[in-house]
Amino acid sequence: MLALASYSTNNYFHFLTDSLAQLHWRDRVPASRKAKLIISGYSQEAEALLPFMGAATKAVGVALSELQPTDGTLLFCRKAIFPRRDTGMSPWKAQCLRKLFGVEGRPRGKKRLYVARGAAPRRRVLNEAAVEKLLAGHGFVSVNPGALSVTEQVELFASAEMVAGPHGAGLTNAVFMAPGGAIIEMTHDQRVVWTFHEVAGAAGHAYVCVVNDAVMNKKDDDALFADFSVDLEALDAGVKAAIARL
Repeated sequence: MLALASYSTNNYFHFLTDSLAQLHWRDRVPASRKAKLIISGYSQEAEALLPFMGAATKAVGVALSELQPTDGTLLFCRKAIFPRRDTGMSPWKAQCLRKLFGVEGRPRGKKRLYVARGAAPRRRVLNEAAVEKLLAGHGFVSVNPGALSVTEQVELFASAEMVAGPHGAGLTNAVFMAPGGAIIEMTHDQRVVWTFHEVAGAAGHAYVCVVNDAVMNKKDDDALFADFSVDLEALDAGVKAAIARL
C-alpha cells in the first residue's frame, strides 16, 4: 500500500499539494506502482461530500481499482509505504501536478484572472467591488473557481499569465500556469503565511503580496479568518510591478 493521505485533505490546496502531488513517488519508486493507493484518507461516502477529491483523482487517471478503501478501520498490509511528510508546494510537486493534469509544456497564456471571494463566510474582501474595478482596468476578469469542475479550473488557469486574489485555496490553481507568470496575493496582517509565495517559487512565477489591516468584527473572532479591505494604491502598485516583471 502507498499512503499519500496528509492532514486537511478536505481543503483543495492541501489535497492537491500534500496528497495528489505525492503521486510523483510512483515515478521515483517504480515498485510502488503495484501498490494500492490511499490518497484522500476519506471513505468514498465522505469523499462524495467533497466532490473535488474524486474528480481530481479521476482526472489524473487513477482508477477506482487502484484505490484502497478506507473508513478509519485498522488495515493490515504486507508492506506499507508512507512517504516522508512533505507539506506545501515544491518544484517536483508543481511539475507533477502539471504533468498529471496534462498541461505541462504549454506556452504561457494571456488571461488575467481575479479569484473573487464573493459571498464567502470569512476572510471577506470588504471593498471587493472596488478591487474588481481596479483590476479590470489592468485586464483582469473575475472568476469563481468553486463554481467550476476541477478540470475546468485546470484549463482556465493554464490559459492565464497572471492570477490575483485574496488568500484562499482558489489561488492553488496558479500552479497550472506555465512558468513565467505572476501571482498577486491579498491578505491581512493576521494571516501572513508563505503558502502562495512557496507556490510561486516552485511553479516559476513572480509573486506580489499586498498586506492589509485585519477588521475584527467581534473580540472573540478568530484573527486568522478576519475580513479586510484592500489598500487600492498598494494593489495598483503591485499589479504594475508584476506586469513589468512579465
